[in-house]
Amino acid sequence: MATESGVAAALTPEQELPMLRAQLAAFDTLYALSLEMHKLPSSDEVYTFLARELALRLQLADCGFYVPTGGDLTLVAYYSPQQMAAPVASVSLQDSSSPLVQSLQSKKSQLIKPDDQQIHLLVIPVMSQTEALAILHLRFTNLEQAQGWLPLLKKMAGVISRKLNQLADWQTLQQTVAQLEYASRLQRVLFNIASLQYDGEHPQLFYQQLQENVGELMYARNFFIAIYNREAGHFNFPYFADEFEHISPSQYYPD
Repeated sequence: MATESGVAAALTPEQELPMLRAQLAAFDTLYALSLEMHKLPSSDEVYTFLARELALRLQLADCGFYVPTGGDLTLVAYYSPQQMAAPVASVSLQDSSSPLVQSLQSKKSQLIKPDDQQIHLLVIPVMSQTEALAILHLRFTNLEQAQGWLPLLKKMAGVISRKLNQLADWQTLQQTVAQLEYASRLQRVLFNIASLQYDGEHPQLFYQQLQENVGELMYARNFFIAIYNREAGHFNFPYFADEFEHISPSQYYPD
């Protein structure tokens, strides 16, 4: 198999103009995809959208995305306009013979033609500084097409990386906000509970208010309070709130 290489032959002006036009059209295609991709709210949707749209718009044999998961690279999105069989579902990171693993470790793209097929494989790492977020896996039926697309697809990988990092930052921000909101809610609930007054003659009101406060933190529509009498060896439920069942405070267990 051959790794990525450039085209050294000089082009005449007659040859160069159509190529420049094709590259401009390719740039427009990738730019449009970038704009559409930035509307997507999750990394899974990004992978699924790009696998399909890159395969269709670039007239690829297929397109997929692998992401590192534990000790493997796992195929998370795949599309083939030609109904090709999908590549392997996962590759061990210990498999140094795999072009996917080689690309991940070297942080470099590879353009490969297996000896027994007429399909050219292009693998491009999607990098975030020194970390690979994903591997873009594309198969072409035309070597010149693959070589022509390679520079723009490497730039597209950079755009994908920025989008994935943006989603990761947004998710972190959402988690931080959620944690702060919960901490604030917890503080308020604990203050409310501490402020409750127990009335021995009307304890049900106290228990009901306690349930309402707990319900601000978690599901509490089914809520009970049990009191265990160590000397008598039984317990009862002075407060029992359930959507489908009722237990009287005067009922003791075991009978």
